[in-house]
Amino acid sequence: MQSLSPEVSRSDPETQAVFRDSMKKVVDQVTKGLTGANVEDREAKAWRILSILAGSVTLARAVGDAHMADIISRSARVAADQ
Repeated sequence: MQSLSPEVSRSDPETQAVFRDSMKKVVDQVTKGLTGANVEDREAKAWRILSILAGSVTLARAVGDAHMADIISRSARVAADQ
């Protein structure tokens, strides 16, 4: 996701629609595995988790330091669990 997002954002509407549909399928699957008061709350949490994961992977890859990448990874896990 994190590698494709910048490319897709600059692509044509048809490519963006395919990416959007694929992301929705991923979110739907994640949502099924979550608990929450209603589907809207679970879906919002799924988007939060995926956003945190994609961002943390991007940062961890970019810093070029294993220790810092580990801190980023652990921090993302904590944030995603909330």
